[in-house]
Amino acid sequence: MPAIVGKADSYVELPWMAFAAGAAFAALAFVIADALRPHWTLSYTALLHATVILSAGGASVLLVIFAPPYARLLLRPSQVDIEVRQYVYLLGTYLIGYPLAKFRLQHMPWYVKAAADLKSKGTATIGGFTMTSGSSGGSGSSWSSGGSSFSGGGGSSGGGGASGSW
Repeated sequence: MPAIVGKADSYVELPWMAFAAGAAFAALAFVIADALRPHWTLSYTALLHATVILSAGGASVLLVIFAPPYARLLLRPSQVDIEVRQYVYLLGTYLIGYPLAKFRLQHMPWYVKAAADLKSKGTATIGGFTMTSGSSGGSGSSWSSGGSSFSGGGGSSGGGGASGSW
């Protein structure tokens, strides 16, 4: 099932892998350069080597972040296969499961009653949840749970929680 997606996962380990690879290759380059052309070490040689090695690691991290083809070089093929397979399963479940569930539910008595109530009254109650049809020209609908003192909103803090008296 072909699908075009921007990115299947975030791969948070890639910047760390890129830093390690960049630093390792820079250190290897210094070892080879010192073996080919040995010279006396100066007072700033260690600082210079450390700065260049860490800078190469940082540059590799920036490449991973801003150059997706470079990031793909560091991904393991098995990991890519797993992520793509998960995405395809989810997409297939949605494309097959949603129409089947919709077809199955539209023949249930409570669904038929709620659909008729929405058309005639503009509001319907299903299992304690009240749904209202959009009356401002839109085709959307909204729902709320009435008759309960529980609220999932967290106020200005943004977190979930309960309000009211239990």
